Amino acid sequence: MCTLLSGIQVKECLILQESCFETSKYNNAAIIDTAISGDWRAVEILLCDPRVDPVNENLPIRSASRWSNAEVVQRLLKDSRVDPTDMDNEALSNSYERSFRGLYLEPKDVNPAVAQILLSDPRVDPSVKNNLCLLNAVSYNHIETVRLLLNDNRVNPADNSNVALISALQHPDDSLEILEMLLACENVKPEVEKNIFIRTACSLKIHVPSKLEKLLANSLVNPGACESEAFINAAKSNGVEIIKILLQDSRVNPGAKNSEALVSAVYNIDSELTTIWPSNLPVTLRLCYSTRLEIVELLIKSNRIDAKSALEIANEEMGGDDTTVLTFGQLGVSKWLTTALAQISVTLPTEIQRACIPQILQGRDCIGASQTGSGKTAAFALPILQQLAEDPYGPFALVLAPTRELAFQIAEQFRILGTAISLRLSVIVGGMDMMKQAIELARRPHIIIATPGRLVDLIRSSADTVNLKRIKFLVLDECDRLLHESFSDDLAEILNIIPAKRQTLLFTATMTEEIEELNFGSTKNLKPFVYQCAKRFDTVEKLDQRYVFIPSAVRDAYMAYMVRTMFENKTMIIFAGKCRTAERLRILLRELGVRSTALHAQMSQTERLGSLVKFKSGVVPILIATDVGSRGLDIPLVQVVFNYELPADAADYVHRVGRTARAGRGGLSVSLITERDIDILHNIEEKTLKKMEAYPVPENKVLEALNEVGLAKRVANMHLVDTKFGEKKRANMAKFDVQKNPTNSKKRRVE
Repeated sequence: MCTLLSGIQVKECLILQESCFETSKYNNAAIIDTAISGDWRAVEILLCDPRVDPVNENLPIRSASRWSNAEVVQRLLKDSRVDPTDMDNEALSNSYERSFRGLYLEPKDVNPAVAQILLSDPRVDPSVKNNLCLLNAVSYNHIETVRLLLNDNRVNPADNSNVALISALQHPDDSLEILEMLLACENVKPEVEKNIFIRTACSLKIHVPSKLEKLLANSLVNPGACESEAFINAAKSNGVEIIKILLQDSRVNPGAKNSEALVSAVYNIDSELTTIWPSNLPVTLRLCYSTRLEIVELLIKSNRIDAKSALEIANEEMGGDDTTVLTFGQLGVSKWLTTALAQISVTLPTEIQRACIPQILQGRDCIGASQTGSGKTAAFALPILQQLAEDPYGPFALVLAPTRELAFQIAEQFRILGTAISLRLSVIVGGMDMMKQAIELARRPHIIIATPGRLVDLIRSSADTVNLKRIKFLVLDECDRLLHESFSDDLAEILNIIPAKRQTLLFTATMTEEIEELNFGSTKNLKPFVYQCAKRFDTVEKLDQRYVFIPSAVRDAYMAYMVRTMFENKTMIIFAGKCRTAERLRILLRELGVRSTALHAQMSQTERLGSLVKFKSGVVPILIATDVGSRGLDIPLVQVVFNYELPADAADYVHRVGRTARAGRGGLSVSLITERDIDILHNIEEKTLKKMEAYPVPENKVLEALNEVGLAKRVANMHLVDTKFGEKKRANMAKFDVQKNPTNSKKRRVE
């Protein structure tokens, strides 16, 4: 349909006159696809056809805006049936979303004309949802769109605690133009609430130092507010460049709160050891990440800090000893890799890296288990890259991951570390174009990072293209999940075509008996090296684990109260058991005025990556996820993990709460418990050897908002019904199962 309608206008008219040709089929896909194509003439013809419905959740105008088709937007706005304000002004938001500069999305050119056309429509109010349009435009670094919005007197750039200003600081682009525009606004007051803005910005680790300097040049900004809390936050977030700038400001007291900045920089939970020898004090300190070492050295050199007492406090709290330190070089890692590590401020290996890297370099199979956030990815990536550099060919290594998000995160670490050798890698996951992926594999990338299901699909459909016969390394990351029955068929098919003479590396945060007893099936005589940093279900010591006992009927009310009141300014992940629940909670919170984004298997890959980037960059403070977000994702500054529903498996609980209290930071996990969850709670406590304590929540305050939450819940449920949430996916999966294996009724796992 779309192809026909983008041709010569006369032919389009002739086609539409045919009674057998129904333009309203497939939810009016014709008008939607044509809006995307940008052919405004075809749009006009379709709008004249009474069978065409341009309303259809306003998808045509939303799609046209997303693809920056200004003329199409103009034509659609002339149709009285089209409401550009539907779906919370999504048409306006989409006018800049296509040029999103996310981590994995390709940047596109934005067309400011689309935003201008929509803003000129009196029905469009750009200030809805706490000026969300401005916030997103700033987050996506769309200068022209920001300028248009700031010229609209309905937009308040200071709304929602200056969050637009924080987003401008956080964006990795080095342009200062948006920041300057916001600071020039009369109602933007960066000094509000005892300079909470500078304190928050420093805790989020500013990407571009020149932006911090621009902020500090504002006479209203005081980095010394609240006993130099901005400086302390910078030390906690490993902000080395921020520390350097703040140390030059006379208003900052680096010795505030008993030198808390230095204590925070030193205090860690990992077992690495290093010795710092200031002129007045020899002391052994334990550091988790080497960026902390640089901060410690900066602070010790400052004349405004009592280094001796601070170091003694840190050493006493950590129970430091005199264990010998091993550097990456001493582990056998090549110089070019240690240089790459130094460029990202990593110079000391973690416990799992110290144990496994030498064994992998010696050619041994390996099973490694350690807590979340302890550097497992680098433990296998470094040896693989080192041996690839000695004998470069492709495909050299195959890395399997249980989720798409984890696959992309592994790929990013390989890219960073492998820059010096012009590394070629390919990420093969569901939700992406299979043809493009087949072409990528035909080019023989050095490293293939894949989810099992999609890789098997490509093997079956393009057997000649996917050549894994020379694979030297097979890695199963989060292997406890990959060895689950749901992956067994796909995994068996992959193992059948890769060579038996290979190195097999398994890494996990939760060791199981099945993993320890594995027969690797390789031709090596050496027994696999097994290293377990923590007990099977260990959680980190600095994680505060709590529960709230509630009646099941008011679960939403408790969640809403805690999110809006008790965790109002916290970065948090809410875990739900099902995709439908996660999406419902997102809409429910939206109706209550809370900004959040979702991550679940019913979203497209682009939507999932977009949600992750929004959350990681601080654009939204809340991520609502299923267990697809509990494995391997490294989001350092998550302060709270909230279990809306408690997982039945203790291992899943460990992975969920492992999203907080990472890299030596503290964290809080809170789980809602009903009368049906008591046995599950006791099982988790028994497995983790941790007794959870009750988290006090005022019930009377929760019940005050019961009607408001109930209304939001009804709106969310109606939205799911109206949008037929999940129906398309279920239909596609049922069709896929019948085509692939008519005799097998077992459901294929949705990655």
